[in-house]
Amino acid sequence: MAFREDTGLDHVGFWARVLEYLMDLILVGLLEWAASKLTRSLTATDIVGWIASVLNFIVLQKLRGQTVGKMVMGHHLVRADGEPLTWGLVIGRYFAMMLSALTLTIGFMMAGWTRHKQALHDIICGTYVIRR
Repeated sequence: MAFREDTGLDHVGFWARVLEYLMDLILVGLLEWAASKLTRSLTATDIVGWIASVLNFIVLQKLRGQTVGKMVMGHHLVRADGEPLTWGLVIGRYFAMMLSALTLTIGFMMAGWTRHKQALHDIICGTYVIRR
């Protein structure tokens, strides 16, 4: 259920966010696979994976409020206070996602039961994932 009554936003639920994130991981994985086939170098593969992750999870989210997975699903990252996303916020959220993973992924699962469908990294950074 979306909680429009107190935020006016259509918050994206857990399973839709899982699908969106899987799309992002597949994209990064395909780029890493292509790099491994072209260069046969683990270092180059790691570098390509890191660059793809940074472009997708930081640059695209700052510039568009969306990763590739969010674009496909029609989801947007927004700040809870309605202000524009900043570089510091999206970089901090990228690292906060690692904290969500380090909690045995419970940080990600929180999007399934928190009031505004926020994962741990969203709560830390004051963000929502919404449908527009």
